[in-house]
Amino acid sequence: MTVAGAVLCGGASRRMGTDKALIEIDGVVMAERAALVLEAAGCHPVVFIGGDETALGRTGRAVYADRWPGSGPVGGVVTALDVLAGDDRSLRSVVVCACDLPDLTADAVRAVVGHEVSEPADVRVAVGWRLEPMLACWDIDARPKVEHLLGSGHTSLHAVVAELVAVTVPVDPAAMSNANTPEDLRKRPQRSIG
Repeated sequence: MTVAGAVLCGGASRRMGTDKALIEIDGVVMAERAALVLEAAGCHPVVFIGGDETALGRTGRAVYADRWPGSGPVGGVVTALDVLAGDDRSLRSVVVCACDLPDLTADAVRAVVGHEVSEPADVRVAVGWRLEPMLACWDIDARPKVEHLLGSGHTSLHAVVAELVAVTVPVDPAAMSNANTPEDLRKRPQRSIG
């Protein structure tokens, strides 16, 4: 069974003051750091959704424009499910994460991918200190439901998850620390990728 990965790189980055996806940490832009972690956890392929296609393309990774620009991360999730499913019948799920998780770990990703469920679920969502829908493993068959919710005006991942069959998966809260401001980056402990 194949699990693909997608890093959401859109968003205005207002509080950061510059494009978060392209901020370098230890010589690697944040979007690529997240992508490398997804790969380390076994996701293949791993692509970027949204953001600066030219700059992100310099990583050598595929970049897809968000098909629902301005609709928040839910549009990015639907885009990821669309572009990665394609004709690949072996693909069952896609791990989608935000680009602004500089301390994301392969263990956290593996937890949401490998969490055993007794009943089929639309999505397996990370829980650190709280629900963390910016790291979730989405079942390919959930795409029509997510797209319907998006079309009904649901642009919050929390709201979408609440409408689906969702399973929560505990992960290390430190892996879910996001970087929204320059101060967030200054305060983070130094960690290597993975």
